[in-house]
Amino acid sequence: MRVYPTPGGAEDQGGPDVSNLNLRAGRDQPNLVTVKVGDGGRVRFDAPVAATYLLADLAGYYTATGDNGFVALTPARIADTRYAQGFSGILRAGQPQVLQVTGVAGVPSDATAAVLNVTGSQPRNVTHIRVFPTTVPATLPDVSSLNLVPGRDEANLSITRIGAGGKMSFYTHTADTHLIVDVSGYFRK
Repeated sequence: MRVYPTPGGAEDQGGPDVSNLNLRAGRDQPNLVTVKVGDGGRVRFDAPVAATYLLADLAGYYTATGDNGFVALTPARIADTRYAQGFSGILRAGQPQVLQVTGVAGVPSDATAAVLNVTGSQPRNVTHIRVFPTTVPATLPDVSSLNLVPGRDEANLSITRIGAGGKMSFYTHTADTHLIVDVSGYFRK
């Protein structure tokens, strides 16, 4: 499932190459999505592979004014370990990897946090992913952002503070897994 800003008339050439929700037949699947509003105050929902029923609830909105205002971006892929994009390869268990977030896909150097859709793909075993600001020295939090089991790709929205040098760190606890990271917005001072 893809959710993206509704473009103007002739501009609609299909959605971006990012997913907000990975569905499996016979299973209800929730996710929190932050999306920029398009023309006419609308967003587009697209299920490119198969027809599906969809429930969508509006939980709020962000403003770009004041301290730490939110700025929405058209979703863009900034990392995909399956193709060595952003990371050098598969995320290895117990080995945090660092990803440059500022200066990429419209995220400026003064951004304080980023809104990411993080997808774990092809996990080798049960594991969880931690997404956290890069610090020096490295500090690993005790909070998971995404929980994975073999045979299922899973996605989750993560709103995470940006760390030292405009970077974020990603860690898989007990099993190697591929990781896909899409950015859809940022917060700034």
